[in-house]
Amino acid sequence: MAKLFIFRVLQNIRSGSITLIDNDEKTTFEPNFNQMSNKTQQELECTITIHNQNFYRQLMMNGSLGAGRSYI
Repeated sequence: MAKLFIFRVLQNIRSGSITLIDNDEKTTFEPNFNQMSNKTQQELECTITIHNQNFYRQLMMNGSLGAGRSYI
């Protein structure tokens, strides 16, 4: 449930790209330039490797603080 929520939120990314690697599954989230009137160059790229499924819950419940706690 938390993973699905995070994926839905990341589908609305406006710039850059975020790639999540979870086990053998690799998912990249980028802006949908077809729906944007002003195409912008992607500036930031981030790749996050998920080692513990609790990451999604922590991120959903606590935002960036939860992401940081999951990193430690």
